[in-house]
Amino acid sequence: MPGPPKLPSKLKALRGTLEKSRVTDNEMQVSELSAIPKPPAHFDKKAKEVWKVTTSALFNMGMLHKIDLDALEKYCFAASTSWKAQKMLLKEGFVQTETNKGGSEYHAKNKWWSIMLDADKQLIKIGQEFGFSPASRTRISMPTKQSNELDKKMFG
Repeated sequence: MPGPPKLPSKLKALRGTLEKSRVTDNEMQVSELSAIPKPPAHFDKKAKEVWKVTTSALFNMGMLHKIDLDALEKYCFAASTSWKAQKMLLKEGFVQTETNKGGSEYHAKNKWWSIMLDADKQLIKIGQEFGFSPASRTRISMPTKQSNELDKKMFG
């Protein structure tokens, strides 16, 4: 058994569990993005909607990093693919009549069902990395936002 997954030192420090003897030398440091990036140009309308919602949420929590954008792009594409597959299932039905080489008809599961399930698996897998499910959120600790002088003046 390899044990629980390793946590970044920054996260351990925020939790108050950092021990100097267990700090990894040259641990990878990633920087936060200073603005929410625009969605990739090749995205369709649904993928752009998902991009805007997820990047806004991650940015507001201080958890949007440039290095994560490729995974986030895949997440948005999978969400769009799942949505399209659901629409096609509703249009065509879950079961289709097919004809085999001998000319006999048979009933088969619609191909869009498999496409939707594959996209949903990707959504779940990638979404867990970002804390997009209730269970995965319990395993993620948010970084604390540092207040600035303007915040202090406005909110006390």
